[in-house]
Amino acid sequence: MSSELPTLTLEEFKQAIKEISQFELETKKDEQKHFIFKLIETNNELLEEINKLKAKKEDMTFEKRRT
Repeated sequence: MSSELPTLTLEEFKQAIKEISQFELETKKDEQKHFIFKLIETNNELLEEINKLKAKKEDMTFEKRRT
């Protein structure tokens, strides 16, 4: 077995770099999508909590008016 590294032509090298760059781009896009969906999920959870607090506050205000 030879320990020499394979020799690439200029075109093969360009193609290999292009494929690596494309893979890295797709990986970054997937990571960004995941991050965006996580932000949306967190935003929805916070909005739900805000709405619960508003409803609770409105209920307390309504109860004070009745008494």
